[in-house]
Amino acid sequence: MDEEDNSSGWQLTESDPGVFTELLKTLGVPLVVDDLYSLDAESLAALQPIRALIFLFKWIGGGDEAGGAEGRYDEEFPGFFAHQPKSSQDAYHFISYLPVMGQIYEFDGLKRAPVAHGSYAETGEGWVAKAREVIEKRIGTYPLGSLHFNLLAVRDDPLPKLQVQIEAAQAAGQELAAANLISRLSQEKEKRARWDFENSLRRHNHLGLIHALLVQLAKKDKLDAAVTGAKAKMQERLAKARESGQMEED
Repeated sequence: MDEEDNSSGWQLTESDPGVFTELLKTLGVPLVVDDLYSLDAESLAALQPIRALIFLFKWIGGGDEAGGAEGRYDEEFPGFFAHQPKSSQDAYHFISYLPVMGQIYEFDGLKRAPVAHGSYAETGEGWVAKAREVIEKRIGTYPLGSLHFNLLAVRDDPLPKLQVQIEAAQAAGQELAAANLISRLSQEKEKRARWDFENSLRRHNHLGLIHALLVQLAKKDKLDAAVTGAKAKMQERLAKARESGQMEED
C-alpha cells in the first residue's frame, strides 16, 4: 500500500478463517469462521447455524452500484455501517451477507449504505437460501472457472455442542455415534491448533532471521543467484496467474 492508502486508516485483512476467528475471539464474540467451498444445501447444512456469509471478491470498479437487480440502498438502516473510500489499490474486498429484521442485507464498505435484498422464508434452509441466490448472481458476473472470489461462513462455535452430543451418545450407549462425534471433535481441535500456530507465525518478527539468511548467502557468494532465481519464480507465478484469470494484465 502506498502512503495515500495508509492515511485512509484502512488495513488489509488476510482471507483466512483462522485470522477472522482470532479477531472475533479478541472482541469476545463466541463465533468461528470457516472456509465455504460450495453454496449447495448440504455444505451449508454442515456448518449450521450460520450467522453470516463473507464474500471476498476482486473489485474492478464500476458495476452495479445498487448491489444487484433486487437490491436497494437502505439509507435509514439503524445499525452501524462503515463506508470505506474507494482506492485504485483495493484489488480485493470483503462484503458480508446476514439476516437483519427479516431481510437479507449486504454490507459492503465500498457502497454508501447497506443494501437490502428482500425478505426470506423462515422455513427450509432459512435465510441462507436467499443469500445463496444473491451471491450466486454476483459470482455469475465473473468468467466461468474464475478464481476472483472465495467464501467464508461465520457460525456458532461447534465445540460446546459436540461435547454435549458426545456425552449424550455415550450415556445412551450409542458407541458408533459417539465415536463419529469424537472424531469430528478431534478434527476441530486439530484445526484450531493449526490456526493458533499459523497466527503465531504471523505475529512473529522474522526480520532477524531473514537478515541472517541474507548475510550467510552473501558470504557464500550465493545471494545474487538466489535473487535471480526468486525473480524467475515470481515471473512464472505471475504468468500462471494471468493464464488462469486470477490477475489482470497491466
